Amino acid sequence: ISEWRFAVVPDIKPAIGFTDDLSANENLQIQVPYVVLDDYGVVSAQTIIQRVDLTDEQKISIDAVLKREAQLAANDSQVDDEKIAVDEEATALDHWLRAPVMLDLDLGGTRPSRQHDVFRADLTAHPWAGFEVSVQLRAEDDLGQIGFSDVRSFVLPERKFRSPMAKAVIEQRKYLYLHPLKAERVASVLDALMDHPEIYQPDAKVYLSMRIAAARLRAPGSFSEIKNLHNMMWDIALQIEDGGRQLMEERMRELQQQLSDAIAEGRPKDEIDEIMQALQ
Repeated sequence: ISEWRFAVVPDIKPAIGFTDDLSANENLQIQVPYVVLDDYGVVSAQTIIQRVDLTDEQKISIDAVLKREAQLAANDSQVDDEKIAVDEEATALDHWLRAPVMLDLDLGGTRPSRQHDVFRADLTAHPWAGFEVSVQLRAEDDLGQIGFSDVRSFVLPERKFRSPMAKAVIEQRKYLYLHPLKAERVASVLDALMDHPEIYQPDAKVYLSMRIAAARLRAPGSFSEIKNLHNMMWDIALQIEDGGRQLMEERMRELQQQLSDAIAEGRPKDEIDEIMQALQ
């Protein structure tokens, strides 16, 4: 009575690529122009940023922790808690120094079959600011098929501080990242910066924060702690430079992104109202 002929069309993997060179805008945000294509639409897309290479001292630091981890694993007399602690320390150090940064591209809550846009992100607070990195794009469809772009090299934009004190803190912050085994040296420099507490008036918060950071750098419990102190030093420099205005701006951008995500995902009204109140 009837006859149909079917031609099965394979679902091809998504394609994603750069449409222009990477750049930084006046706000020191990295700008990634891209296009993503898929026959049935992509479900996720990311910008992947990785360090091009580590310094010799960073590699030595990782090797030292991994060697200690292997020795404990081979020693049956060691307690499990100590083995777990060293394993966590090795993971924390490796993640801090070289784990790739995965930044989601905004798909607008849809599954676009074509999207041409420019991704922007502020990475000036990241330990890699000022260092050369590799940048690659990744897209995934419903079947889990993944497409990658080519790899581009780029030097992440770095904020230049005007205050001599803020500059000194940032220099030690970068030194701590490059020399993770020399936390005590960084503590000594912070002590020297605190020799004249009167220069911190009327902002005693900066002085107290630096005292806390120096004390904790002298006896860090783990590399997770050193990473937290590295982040703390960024906040101290911002407080010195502009009284925390930058911190408030960063918090505002975080809340704006949370609000955008909440609306796109159709979250409950109470949750959206709470974010709007915090943003206000």
